[in-house]
Amino acid sequence: MKCPICETEAINKDSQAYCPSCKIYLGNLSDSYRIPEHGSKMADLEERGKVFKERYNRGFIIKVSIIFFAVFIVVTGIGLFMLNFTAYGYREKVFYRYGFTREARSYLRSGYFEVANIFEEKPLGLSHSGYWKANTNSIRLNTANNEVAIHEFAHSWYDNITVKRGDFELIKSLISDTIKLSQMEDGEYEQTINSAQWIINAYCSCPNIENVDFKKVDNHHFYAHMAEFTMGKYKEGPHKLPEFMWKYFDGLFSGNLKVTPCYETKGCYFPWNNDPTKAGSP
Repeated sequence: MKCPICETEAINKDSQAYCPSCKIYLGNLSDSYRIPEHGSKMADLEERGKVFKERYNRGFIIKVSIIFFAVFIVVTGIGLFMLNFTAYGYREKVFYRYGFTREARSYLRSGYFEVANIFEEKPLGLSHSGYWKANTNSIRLNTANNEVAIHEFAHSWYDNITVKRGDFELIKSLISDTIKLSQMEDGEYEQTINSAQWIINAYCSCPNIENVDFKKVDNHHFYAHMAEFTMGKYKEGPHKLPEFMWKYFDGLFSGNLKVTPCYETKGCYFPWNNDPTKAGSP
């Protein structure tokens, strides 16, 4: 007798026909079951075979479903862990929430990134709770603070578009335009003008802004502080920049934020982001 499911020859096991491939019993061993001429018995056997096959298929589907859901749960768990409890997951959340451009994300992912305490959002440190290693793409944050993260990402990106690309004219242009911004008198940009004035006082080292020695200016903080000040929302809102400043941040930010910037709710950890008239160390 052959198994009607897999066509494997049945064997005698406990006086019953047993299929070793499908691991099922086909019925009693009797001449009538083994003689094809007995049409009624063969029809009954075929019917039993259909039942066995249906059971086998259902069992296979159940096993596949269990394996699929188990893999799904494990993969989802690993994904959630990576997103919420690792430095790289935190970095991706910042990229997504604050609208970093594809080019900026690609460049910043290529460097080393570390968060010492991923469970703490409050800044921890004497100054800015984060460090970008000059002339590299290495960033270390003491805590998972968004203001600090954007500041340090901006340092790394600015180094890429100026020093690494050899665009030193961009440095002079940024300094000149920030000075221009600080001298504006427009109530629509009041907070941004205050921030620009603070940047000039803190980082320009230029008592005569009509004759600036560009080599002495801390242009890196011109850029990083303004990126932190806007938190990616640089074309609209209370921290928006005038259009002549957009070109410096178009490569870093898309302007498509998924969150409300902390300064709009007065929830920033650094006071100068909530109120640009307050002094502080960026």
